[in-house]
Amino acid sequence: FYFCLLVIAVVVSLLGRLWLLQADDSELRSRPSRSVVHPIEAAWMKGGDEAAIKCAMLELAQANSIDLDGMKVTIGPNSAKYKPQHRVSQLVLSSIAGATGSQSWSRLRRDVRHGLLATRQGLEEKGLVASWSDRATAVLLPLALIGGVALLGAAKIWVGLQRNKPVTFLMLGEVLTVAVLAVTIATIPKLTRAGKRLLQRLQDDLSASESKSISLAGQKADAEGTAENST
Repeated sequence: FYFCLLVIAVVVSLLGRLWLLQADDSELRSRPSRSVVHPIEAAWMKGGDEAAIKCAMLELAQANSIDLDGMKVTIGPNSAKYKPQHRVSQLVLSSIAGATGSQSWSRLRRDVRHGLLATRQGLEEKGLVASWSDRATAVLLPLALIGGVALLGAAKIWVGLQRNKPVTFLMLGEVLTVAVLAVTIATIPKLTRAGKRLLQRLQDDLSASESKSISLAGQKADAEGTAENST
């Protein structure tokens, strides 16, 4: 009976999570994946705040707005001319330009936190990232259901001990219940199902682009080799 309740609680929790994290992306599917989100937004979806900041720094480095020399970051020769479009890139450039000494990662994160928050809010509005309320509900649901089963198990163990009955099986079940609860809460995703699909589309497009580049490079090398042999 106890394990039946645990299975039911887990299934209901997972179904509730799927319902909370679903989003209508029918409109987004008809658009090219790269037109839906900015590369910095895609980086945030993939790796969070740190990935978004690194993506912005890469953009600025490619535009010669900043110079990356190992762990040292300085203003580049094109910093005054280049005008980044994304808010995170703008704040990163402003933070590096305003640093009086060596730029620390903690200071950089602090300076761009408003841009990162705006990035998350924009992705939420597109239905690609779960809102804080949905994520909180996704935590509270298994906490109530699976946690309730855990409390029931603890009560049955206490009654069993009072009556001098064997409770080893129940104690193993209690340990399993707590472990399942911890894993269920720890694995709640930040992306909606629409966000996961878009991220997969972006990765597939990138892989296809890389394969095409490798194929073209191979064809060029073959052509050059044929030309050399003919001469």
